[in-house]
Amino acid sequence: MKIQVVAAFNKYVLSSGLLVAFALLSNMASEAQTKSVAKSNKPFSVPCGTALRVGLDEVEKLYDREQQRRYKDKTDSGTEGAALQNALSNYISCRRADNAARLKNLTAFERTQINLMTENARRLARMRVDSIPYISFDEKSEDPINYAVTYEATALVENYKGDLAIVYKQKIDPNFVQNAKAAERDENQIGELLARIEKLSEEHDKATEFSAFKKEIGKTLKEMEDVAGTEKVVTTAFLVRLLKMNLPVEN
Repeated sequence: MKIQVVAAFNKYVLSSGLLVAFALLSNMASEAQTKSVAKSNKPFSVPCGTALRVGLDEVEKLYDREQQRRYKDKTDSGTEGAALQNALSNYISCRRADNAARLKNLTAFERTQINLMTENARRLARMRVDSIPYISFDEKSEDPINYAVTYEATALVENYKGDLAIVYKQKIDPNFVQNAKAAERDENQIGELLARIEKLSEEHDKATEFSAFKKEIGKTLKEMEDVAGTEKVVTTAFLVRLLKMNLPVEN
């Protein structure tokens, strides 16, 4: 009888031990799964050093690849739109932080000049977006097309500001002649791009918006007539990129 009791007791202890072990393993598995889910839901972000080195287009591609990895090619317009918005926000915040650091090393006069030129660029960017058919400049918009184009224009402005900061830091312009020629080529291209945009604006009832925009472009180019080559070319290059934005490819 005593042997049976001991055997039964041992059996109980053994089974209890297995239950405890199973419970521990179950908890560990649950915790691991929770951590895995938390890790997969962790916001994706490209480090600023990488983002600024590779540029906006590549940052967008990195976000796209991350979405494909997380959702196993089962993304929809919602997840793709969120990824695009996050990529643009990621890049712009990095560029703004880098610009702020660069401007600290310049004189008060140089910072003022750059800020004035950037504000003008931002105004032109807003006018350019508002002249695009079916689009309006809105940084708070939830419409994926509106905010994508708006953020892209904003990124162009921040890149322009960064380029100006680099130019102002260089006290000597070793490529003055080359830059002056590049600016001249840009101006010719600006004229061609404006002609294409004007045609589209007439077709889509945006002639009024385009007319005001074209006038401001002319003022900006006029103010740059006597500016040194390097500073002038970063402005004309910015205008070319801005005009090309969302412009259909010619047949």
